[in-house]
Amino acid sequence: MDTGVGTEVPILRSNDRLTAIGEIVARDYSFHSELSEETQFRTTFESVTLDFLTLRPTLMVRYYALRGAFKAYANLGFGYEFILQERENRYFKQIDSSTSFYEEEKAAWEAMRSHQQILLAGLGVEVNRFGLQARWENGNGFAQGNALEAPQQSYVLLLSVRVN
Repeated sequence: MDTGVGTEVPILRSNDRLTAIGEIVARDYSFHSELSEETQFRTTFESVTLDFLTLRPTLMVRYYALRGAFKAYANLGFGYEFILQERENRYFKQIDSSTSFYEEEKAAWEAMRSHQQILLAGLGVEVNRFGLQARWENGNGFAQGNALEAPQQSYVLLLSVRVN
């Protein structure tokens, strides 16, 4: 689950239609996958576990199409995400056959960057103090190097409460 805070500052001479949005979000990434294969002569088991905590500052421009008690808007902006804590980065493989036994454990992502850049776009509505936003996020990923490209693309539904 993501947790964060943000602020909104009106852009002058825009009739309150344009604002600048700044956010800081803490995001928890967890992934686990297992593969098991059994044949008559051998059993193979593989697993990958990734678990890390990130901090993401973002800056966006928001355009309000409707103002009043009901507000509709569109966002466009960018962010930069840093890994704060790498809790687990593990690849495990085990092969058991009738004649031998093999076990291997190493980092799942050996070349992992500590940051990524993100492009953000979203549409949302606010009624009184409560908001709902659908957001598209596209980042270049935490994997490093050309051999393993792992861009991140996500769709996020945000619920917000405005504190004045």
